[in-house]
Amino acid sequence: MLETLAPTTSVRFRERVEERAAQREYLDRSRVTAINILSALRKRGMTQKDLAELLAVSPQTVNQWVKGTENFTFETIGKIEKALGLGMFELTRPIEGVRDGDLIG
Repeated sequence: MLETLAPTTSVRFRERVEERAAQREYLDRSRVTAINILSALRKRGMTQKDLAELLAVSPQTVNQWVKGTENFTFETIGKIEKALGLGMFELTRPIEGVRDGDLIG
């Protein structure tokens, strides 16, 4: 279908589009985790910088996590949950009624 829409599109671009489509479920889960991190920070009156200091990582690292595109390891999820006082895999569960834009701003 992409070929019919843009027959002159570079091969690499088409590969990236197809790869992204294949990773949609992973990206959705990453976004849920990011939303949960932001929600937990807000509930605790914490900033991304506060979390970075607790985990001895850079603020840029935390910023990457909350963008919703991070490929989290179990170890990273566990460390974040421990720092925020959350239960195991609480970060990866969707929050009912919360949408992507609800925690921005």
